[in-house]
Amino acid sequence: MTEPTTHHTLFGCLVTWTENSFNGYNGLRQANETFIKAIIRYSRFDELHLFLHEGQIAAFRQDWKPYLSQYGSGKSISILPVHELPDCLQNNGYTVFHSGDPYISDLASLRERHAFKVFPITGRAHSLSDDVRLSRVRDLIFSPLKPCDSIICSSSAQKTVMKRLLSSASASVSDTVGVAVPYRGQVSLIPLGIEPACLEADGHEPAASPKDKVPSILCLGRLSAADKMDLHPLLLALNDLLEEGVVPKFQLVIAGAGDASSEYVRSLLAQAYEFNLEDCIRFELSVDDEKRKQLLLEADVFVSLADNVQESFGLAPLEAMKAGIPVILSDWNGYRDLIVSGQEGYLIKTASADNDVISRSLSLVSKAQAQLIQAQGVVVDIEALKKALSSLLLDEVTRKEMSRAAVQRVNEVFSWPLLIDQYHTLVEELGQQASRIRHHQGREVGMPYRDVFGHYATTALGRDDSLVATDRGFRVLLMSEKGFFFSQLSHLLDKNSIRDVIRKLVTPEKVCDLEKMFPDKEQLFFLLSWMLKYQLIEFASEIKDVVACLNRLPEWFRAEKQCKVEGLVFPEQLRSVWIKPFIHQFVQLCQSHSVGVDGSDGGLMQSIAQAGLEWMDDRLLQAIGWFAEDCDLTSYGEVLKLLESRGVQTLVDSYPHWYRNSQKEFIQQLRLIRTLLRRVKQDLSEINHQFFSQSTEPATGLVSIKNMKMDHGAPVFRLLFNNGESLVYKLRDLSIDQLLVGEKGSMAQSLNGWLKDGDALGVFKILCKPSYGYVEFIEPESVAGVSDLETYHRRLGVAGGFCLMAGQADLHSKNLLVHGNKPYLVDTETALHSAVIMQLEKELQNPELGFLRGMQESSLGQIGLMKIWENFQVFQTRYSSVKLENGELVVEEPQQVSAFLDHMLVDSDRHSLDGRQPPLAALYAKAFVEGFHSSVSAISQNSDVWCDSLRLMRGCEVRHQPRWNLSDARKQFRDLYVVKEFQGISRARIQGYFLRMARRITLGGEVSQRWLDIPWQESVSELAESVAEGWMALEQRGFVRKLGEPGVYVQQYDGALHEIRADYFSVDTIEKQVELISSLSNEGLRDHFLSAYQQMIEDWFGQHLNAGEGMPEELRQAVLEMRVTKG
Repeated sequence: MTEPTTHHTLFGCLVTWTENSFNGYNGLRQANETFIKAIIRYSRFDELHLFLHEGQIAAFRQDWKPYLSQYGSGKSISILPVHELPDCLQNNGYTVFHSGDPYISDLASLRERHAFKVFPITGRAHSLSDDVRLSRVRDLIFSPLKPCDSIICSSSAQKTVMKRLLSSASASVSDTVGVAVPYRGQVSLIPLGIEPACLEADGHEPAASPKDKVPSILCLGRLSAADKMDLHPLLLALNDLLEEGVVPKFQLVIAGAGDASSEYVRSLLAQAYEFNLEDCIRFELSVDDEKRKQLLLEADVFVSLADNVQESFGLAPLEAMKAGIPVILSDWNGYRDLIVSGQEGYLIKTASADNDVISRSLSLVSKAQAQLIQAQGVVVDIEALKKALSSLLLDEVTRKEMSRAAVQRVNEVFSWPLLIDQYHTLVEELGQQASRIRHHQGREVGMPYRDVFGHYATTALGRDDSLVATDRGFRVLLMSEKGFFFSQLSHLLDKNSIRDVIRKLVTPEKVCDLEKMFPDKEQLFFLLSWMLKYQLIEFASEIKDVVACLNRLPEWFRAEKQCKVEGLVFPEQLRSVWIKPFIHQFVQLCQSHSVGVDGSDGGLMQSIAQAGLEWMDDRLLQAIGWFAEDCDLTSYGEVLKLLESRGVQTLVDSYPHWYRNSQKEFIQQLRLIRTLLRRVKQDLSEINHQFFSQSTEPATGLVSIKNMKMDHGAPVFRLLFNNGESLVYKLRDLSIDQLLVGEKGSMAQSLNGWLKDGDALGVFKILCKPSYGYVEFIEPESVAGVSDLETYHRRLGVAGGFCLMAGQADLHSKNLLVHGNKPYLVDTETALHSAVIMQLEKELQNPELGFLRGMQESSLGQIGLMKIWENFQVFQTRYSSVKLENGELVVEEPQQVSAFLDHMLVDSDRHSLDGRQPPLAALYAKAFVEGFHSSVSAISQNSDVWCDSLRLMRGCEVRHQPRWNLSDARKQFRDLYVVKEFQGISRARIQGYFLRMARRITLGGEVSQRWLDIPWQESVSELAESVAEGWMALEQRGFVRKLGEPGVYVQQYDGALHEIRADYFSVDTIEKQVELISSLSNEGLRDHFLSAYQQMIEDWFGQHLNAGEGMPEELRQAVLEMRVTKG
C-alpha cells in the first residue's frame, strides 16, 4: 500500500444520486454510490466535498446518515449544493476531483476558470455506446483536459473502447479541419469493486442440499433486449436440457425492472409456454435491495448472457460471486475480466459479425433500434452453455468448489480496500503530473448569455437607472403577500436581501447607490432584475427630493406645566417626561366636561389620565424603537441620551405620519371621553332609577372609568359610581340585548320560565339609549368556585340551546361569564347570524349528513360556545413592534398571550389541562346534553311565542362579521402603527396601499363563499373602501345590519352608523329562523334532530375535545406550575 501523504488531502466529487431507486438492479447507480461509500470508508483523504443539486441535499443526508455516522466520523465531510462549486474551486486546493461520468470536460473548464492551481480530475467510464455522434467524446478532445486527468475504465475491454472512441473523434476532427487534435488526458484501468466477502460466502454455502431440492438459476438485471441482454438463448438451452432428459428439474428466476406487458417479457412467456417451461420459470419484476439479497441467498447458479455493447463490467455477477454463487457469463466485454473460466464459473464463447451497414446510420435517428440490431447479431454458444448448466446443476461438488473460488477472487481482485488503494496510487501519480503544469486562472467558460442574447431585451438595467418599491413590494415587505422564488435560486435570493432592497427603495434610488449594500455587483443586478420581474420594484421616472412635512409640536408641549393628576403609574419613568405634557393637556380638555359628574376626589381624572398615558406611551415607545433602528442602537439608555440631545422634535420630523396619527388618536380618545362624561351627566337620573332605585343611596357622580375592550373596536367602559356600584357603558344600540337577555320580558326570562329554573340563564338590567346604553355590571367568578358542576353544565347546555334558537354567534370565554352558578351572555350583538342559521337549516334537512364534519362545522360550533372547554388563553394585539427588556430595545411579538382561567374546571385531583383522557369536561357531557335538549325542546314547544319575539327584533342593530380572513384585516390595522416604511411615503400612497389590501381581503371573502347557496352569498368586496377608510382613520370599524332589512352599515369609532349598501343581504334571517323554529314544533323531526345532536356532542366531549387548544407550551407549563404551587 502507498504511504499516506503528510499534507492535508481534499477529495471532491460530483454526486449523481437519486432518492428513489429504480425497481430493479441499476448498475450505474450502484457503481457510483458504492465508489463514494468506499471513499468514505477506506480512503486516506482528510476531507471530502460531496456536491449535489440543492433540492437533493436534505434527502441525501437522511438516506446516508447511518452510513456516514458509522464510517465517516474520522473524516471531515461536507455535503454542498452544486452552485457553490465555482467558489469552492476558487478557495480550496483539491487533491483530486471525481465525477461518476467519463465526460469530464465541464469540470476541466470550471477548473480552468476558477481554480487557483491545477489538480487531477478523474471520471468513471460506464456504458460508452450512448454517444453515437461522438459529440461528448469530441468535447474531451477540445476541453482543457491535461495529462493529470484520467478517465478510469473498469475493464480492459472498456479501456480499449475508450481509446478507440477518442481516436475516432480525433480523426473526425482532423478530417473536418485538417488539424490533428489529440486527447491530452489519460485512460486508466481500475475495476469496480465490492465489499469484501467472508470465506463462507456470507453464509451462503449450505450443508448438503436435500435430495429433493430443485436447483435454482438466477438471472438478475434489467429486462430489456435492446440495452441489456436477450434471454431467449438461455430458454433454448434449458429446453434442450429438459427434453433431452439431462436436467429433469430446475427453477429459473428472472428478476429485474421490467414491464409485464412489454413485447420482450411477453415473448419470454410465450416461448416458455411453447417449450413446456412455464412451471420452471418465475418472474420478479420489482426488486428492491432486500428482495435482491433474498434471491441471491436462494440461488445455486447465476447466469448473465450479456450481448449488448452498453454492458461494460457487470456488478450483478460480482454480487453473485461475493454470495458464493458460481456464475455462467457470456465471454463479452468486461465479463471476461471477472472470472477465470472453469474456476469461479464458466465463460460462454460469443461470436459477432460486421453489421455496421445496417445499424451505423440508424444509430443517429434510433439508437435503441441500432443497438438491438447489434445485440441480435451477437451469438452465444448454446452447446457450451448447455454443458456449463448441466455441470453446475447436476454436480454439487463442482458448485461448492466454484463457490469458494468465487468468494476468494472477489476478495483478492475486486474488494474495495484494494481498489481504493489503487485509486490513491493513481491520484498520487496524477498529482505529480499536475504539479508540473503551469496554470492560468480566469478563462471564461460556459454559454456567454449576455454577449449572445443581450439584444433580445428592449433595454438593459444600468447603474444610472432609478428604482422604487411598488405597492406589491410593500405587501411582500409587510408579509401581507408571500412572494415566491424557485428553490434553485435560493443561493442568489433570500427574503432578508429582498426586504432590505424594498426598504431602501421606499423612496427612489439609483442602482449605483444600492451597490454600497451589495459588494457583489453581479448578484445585485440579478436580484434587482428578478425583483423587477416579480413587480416588487419598478423603474422610477425621476428622483425627487423628499419634502419635509412641517409638523411642529404645539406650544403647550414646551410650556413648563406639570401634570396635576396624582398617582399615575408610568410604564417607564425616563421617557415619561415627553408624555406628561400630553396627559396634562388631555386632562385639562376633559375637566370642563366632568363638572357635575365627577363624584371623586381626583379619582375620575386619574383613571382617565392613566388610560391615556398607556396608549400614549405605546406610541412613543414605537417611535423611539424606529429611532434606535435608524441609529443602529439597541441600548435604551444610549437612545434616550441621543434623543435628548437632538430633541423630541426629531421624532416628529422623522416619522410624520406617526405624529399625525398620534394627534388623530388623541382627538378621538378625547371625544370619546368627553361624550361619555356628557352622556352620564345627562342620563344620571335615569341611571339611578333603572339601576340604583333599591340601593341605599343614589349615585351623584363617577369615581373612575376603565376601558374593558382590549382591541381598537367599539369601546366598552366600566363605570364606577360614587355609591360603590358599577355599570358597563357600551357604544352601540342595546335593543337586541334587551330583547334577548334583559331583565324585563326578555326571551331568556321566557325560557327560564318554561324550564321552571329562574337561574338557568342570567339576565341584566339594561338602559337603552339611541346608539349607546348601560348594562348592569356582573362580577365574573371562576368556574373553579362553582359548587355544583352538574347544574352548571346543564345550564350551559340551556345557554347552547338558547343561542342556537336565537342564531347567536361569536360566543367565547370573555363574553360568557359565570356568577352564582349560572351563565350570563355578556354580548348578544351577533344574534340571528347567517352562518348559524344556514348550518342549522342543513342539519334540520338531514341531521346525519349535517353533523358529518363534527362539532367545529356544526351550528353549535358556529356559535362558539364549545371553545370555553378548550381555550384558556386570550390574545391581545400589540400596537408597538418594540419593547424594553433588560435595558435593551428588542422586537415585540405582534400578539401578547395570557392565561384566562375563569372557565377552567377543577374537581378533586383533576383539572381541564391535566392532559388525561377522557378530559374532565367529558364527565359532564350528559348534563350539558340534558340542558341543551330541554332548552331546544322548550323553545320548540313554545315556538309561537318564540317566533313572535324573533319578529320583535326587526330593526334591531346587530354586528355583522363578513366572511373574510379576520386575521389579515387585523394585521393591516396593526401595520399602520408599527411599520416604519410608511413614514417615508405620501399619505395618498399609504391610502392606495390599504385600499388594495382591503380589496384583496374582501375579494378573498367572496371567493370563500363559492360553496354557499346563492341567497347566502354576500358581495363582500363592496365593503373594501369602507374598510380602508377605517384603517386610515385609525378605526377598526365594525359592520352592522338592521334585522329584517337588506342594508349593511359601517359603525365608526363614536358609534355613528353610515349605510354602505341598501341591498346587501338577500336572506331575511328573522323569517328564516322563524321557519326553522316552526319546523321544530314537529315532534318527530325534533326528536330525530336532537338524537343526532346528542350523539355528536357526546362524541365530541369524549373523543375530540382538545383542552388547551392553541395555548403556547410555555404558557401551559406556567399554568400547570401555578396549579402545583396552589395545590
